[in-house]
Amino acid sequence: MDMTVTIGFLTGVITFFIGYLSFMRNRDKETRSDAHRDAKLETKLDMIATNIDIIRVEQKDSNKSIAEIREHLIRTDERVKQITERVDKIEERIES
Repeated sequence: MDMTVTIGFLTGVITFFIGYLSFMRNRDKETRSDAHRDAKLETKLDMIATNIDIIRVEQKDSNKSIAEIREHLIRTDERVKQITERVDKIEERIES
């Protein structure tokens, strides 16, 4: 009976170590997997942030272009108004 207890005890100890080693191995794999996933996410977030910065610059450029076009349109409208007034004056001279 003493030999049976010893064999059972050794089997239990060996099983415990095998289980512990398996646990440690899987934990390391999981940690590496988590680190890899986190690195991918961080890279993607950095790319998104960079793209947002690029979009902001492009938006500023577009706003500047729109402002320039608006100013040009205002000046053109003023010129057309002046030309129209001149044409009206010339027509008045011709008719009188």
